[in-house]
Amino acid sequence: MVPISGFSEWGRILIIGWGCTFPVWISTHYAILERDTKFELVAFGLGMSKWTVRRRVIWPTVLPGFLSGARLGLGVGWLCIVASEMVGAIEDSVFDHGVGMLLWEKWTTSQMHQLGFAILLLGTLGLLSDALFRLLTQHRLSTQRKDGWH
Repeated sequence: MVPISGFSEWGRILIIGWGCTFPVWISTHYAILERDTKFELVAFGLGMSKWTVRRRVIWPTVLPGFLSGARLGLGVGWLCIVASEMVGAIEDSVFDHGVGMLLWEKWTTSQMHQLGFAILLLGTLGLLSDALFRLLTQHRLSTQRKDGWH
């Protein structure tokens, strides 16, 4: 991606976008391929229309795979953000003052105590974004446990 788009801000956004897209795409594709088609045959046998079967049978069976991919994509997105900030900072850039740039700066100047803080900050941001994602999506998954992390 970098040879195509360079180190511009749009190139970094493209890298983050591609990095987030693939886990969602692969997980959703696998969920579609591995669904049980018996339920669809029963729904067609009961006289449901094609769109009703998609909405009432296929979508609920594919949704957990899609949300798992989106959750993975969120984590990969954080990795891509940090990596794109480490690639190089442009003056007056959005990416000039991020956690990835902070990590790189503290690593190159051997400021280990501040490097530890930057790593903990990144971990906390990742944990909070994952918890927020789970909170926003838990009502969509009736099979998800309500008593803690899984």
